[in-house]
Amino acid sequence: MGWRRDIKNVILKAFDGKCGICGYNKCDEALEFHHIDPTKKDFSISCFKFEEVNNIIRELKKCVCVCGNCHREIHNEITTIPKDIYRYNTGKSKNIIMKCKEIYDTVLLKRKQKKKRKLRYRN
Repeated sequence: MGWRRDIKNVILKAFDGKCGICGYNKCDEALEFHHIDPTKKDFSISCFKFEEVNNIIRELKKCVCVCGNCHREIHNEITTIPKDIYRYNTGKSKNIIMKCKEIYDTVLLKRKQKKKRKLRYRN
């Protein structure tokens, strides 16, 4: 879905848009969010639906941004997360929240309009 990609692009900016381990930044689709402490994971960032934006921000603070390769290496204990890895930039939260809400509002409006058209054609 296009709106998910739009949200991810906005979120990636808070992580400097690159893998915190190797610096990979060529393809946003290859960047993922890894929970530093899986016991504190409330939901998977990649599977969010219309979560409250503040909940997404809260969850992102528990994560680091890594490329697919580094992510697999972390889970297979080949690579460890550096102590100085770039974390979620809370200074960018306000801007991210505003942009995410704009995207959500646009999607919700389109869904409402689509429902209205369906109802109109049924009658």
